[in-house]
Amino acid sequence: MDPAHPPGRLQEQLAELRRKIARIEARSPVVRPADPAGLSEGEEAANTAGVHWRMRRSWPSHFRHGNADVGALCELPPSLLDVLTEETGWSVPPERWAFVDTETSGLAGGSGTFAFLVGGGAITPGGFVVDQFFLREPAEEASQLEGFTEWLSGFDVMVTYNGRAFDIPLLETRYCLARMKPPFARLRHIDLLYSARRLWRLALERCRLQDLEVRILGFERVGDTPGALIPQLYFDFCAPATPARLKASSSTTPSISSRLPASPGSSPPLSVTRRASAPPPKCWVLPAGCAMNSGSRRRWR
Repeated sequence: MDPAHPPGRLQEQLAELRRKIARIEARSPVVRPADPAGLSEGEEAANTAGVHWRMRRSWPSHFRHGNADVGALCELPPSLLDVLTEETGWSVPPERWAFVDTETSGLAGGSGTFAFLVGGGAITPGGFVVDQFFLREPAEEASQLEGFTEWLSGFDVMVTYNGRAFDIPLLETRYCLARMKPPFARLRHIDLLYSARRLWRLALERCRLQDLEVRILGFERVGDTPGALIPQLYFDFCAPATPARLKASSSTTPSISSRLPASPGSSPPLSVTRRASAPPPKCWVLPAGCAMNSGSRRRWR
């Protein structure tokens, strides 16, 4: 025991610190506008950890994206993951695959970086559906994480692109800081970046998602906001004195999530409304390419 900090004295200091925090919180109540953050789509989601904003976007099975159609995803055989990973035991139907991506407050990682937008995509008989868990302010993070955990409970496989090195470690850190158990341990995780390099490294100079989308699916996105600008756009959105006018592009519904390009003339601070013709998220590029090039399901059996 440190004689300079006896147990009784330490408890007194902790109690005084709690009182100071309580006084600060009492002086700064959170006041929410009638139209939270000016969001034009989605709804406020509540759970035991608080509230956050949740949005849903879907692409029907007949929707075509470049050379592929969304409906082909539902027809992918469970054994496809064995081919992509060069491992056995991945026989899981596509409806149990969770496509996960994030938009974050920075690219450095570490405890100071958080995911203000977490996206989860799912293959369904009706097409492809994306759920987005958005922070109108960083204080909503615990609720966002709890909502994402609940959504993830319906899947057995987690699909990411460079998620093994960035997205999932970052989310695990955020769960730990929120004193919540990360939900990823029970899921099998496939990072499609490594599969893409294995399949197309001889044909492509780089395996960025944008490159795969152009070369494999024949679709080129226009007007996407550079990823390096997105954190500042979010901070501008959160700043009460400078309500940035943000409009979510169709680029990445965070690659499953929304990119947030500035649109000074748009009305709401953040519009997630998209046209029916908006392209689907980039994260499905590799499975879609495999479906398009497979010719027959028998190839994967």
